[in-house]
Amino acid sequence: MSMDRHDWHSSEYVSEWVSRAQADDSRRLTRFRLMADLIPHPKEAAIAILDVGTGYGPAAGVMLESFPSARVVAQDYSEEMLGHAKKGLASYGDRVRYHRADLFDDGWHTEAGGPFDAVVSSIAIHNLQSAPRIRQLYKEIFGVLNERGCFLNVDLVSAPTETLQQTYWELMGRRRTRETGNTAASASNAAERARTAVRSESSWPPFPGTMEEQLAWLRDAGFTKVDCFWKEMGTVLLGGFK
Repeated sequence: MSMDRHDWHSSEYVSEWVSRAQADDSRRLTRFRLMADLIPHPKEAAIAILDVGTGYGPAAGVMLESFPSARVVAQDYSEEMLGHAKKGLASYGDRVRYHRADLFDDGWHTEAGGPFDAVVSSIAIHNLQSAPRIRQLYKEIFGVLNERGCFLNVDLVSAPTETLQQTYWELMGRRRTRETGNTAASASNAAERARTAVRSESSWPPFPGTMEEQLAWLRDAGFTKVDCFWKEMGTVLLGGFK
């Protein structure tokens, strides 16, 4: 994944990233539970779920908790991340299988198993930073789904305009200032950190596609029922059903 600015193979970097991300787990829990509720199967069903870019496994954990008879394949590019996932999901035993694969490899899913009743992902796919690759990935995900399968993706998208994107950065800075108890003067610094954390070489567009473009990519992949189920500024929960 040469286009990814993160050092996912560094133990120190990944540990620091996970610590920061875990601080937001309580807020993200609502999104993950919504993802689980959108999966069109009874909670007691013994379904198979693929978590693309599982990271340290927060979304996978909610899927396993929501579907007590489900099995999850947790895929990630980083062996370091999978190490954190194995620790975090250890209590689920053999209900979880770990699969290391690079999403830039079009054969990433060949050893993942499947077909799957649901594919989920959280704040991962945008790291590919390639609209053509993401469009193709959506087609590959469609191909590993069962007939009643669905794909649910919490991810970051670009605002429709650069001006609106700037507004998002500023609002994020204010929120972080309030939540951390910093002075009002630090809001602009927080917004700048949020902006530059996305892509080092430019600030626009920060992500491979807007919400509307992503929905179009899902339809192009073959999904017939597509929607945005939740949105807060540039963070969205998009999905498609067969």
